[in-house]
Amino acid sequence: MDKKIIKVLMITFILFSLVGCTGGHKITYDKKSGYMAKCPSRAKAGELVTFETVVVSDGNVYVNVVGVDDVTKVSEGVYQFVMPDFDIEIKIVVKSNGLA
Repeated sequence: MDKKIIKVLMITFILFSLVGCTGGHKITYDKKSGYMAKCPSRAKAGELVTFETVVVSDGNVYVNVVGVDDVTKVSEGVYQFVMPDFDIEIKIVVKSNGLA
């Protein structure tokens, strides 16, 4: 094989490898609210994503993963979903329940 073709193939392989390592879609949320305790910033399509919210005793925590219908509450403050093939945003709202 020609050395030039080998170099081009090697560079192409390296570029595809790098893209695969940093690939995935963005996961965003309102960092200023302080309602998210732990969450990855990226995930690949089909990957199981686990994130943790604050836990409150005097209110209710509402979680919405925009564009994802199936979000599972694993335990208090821990949620999971399967990452779709697009960027997503997680919205968290905490409302007082008047029991404090």
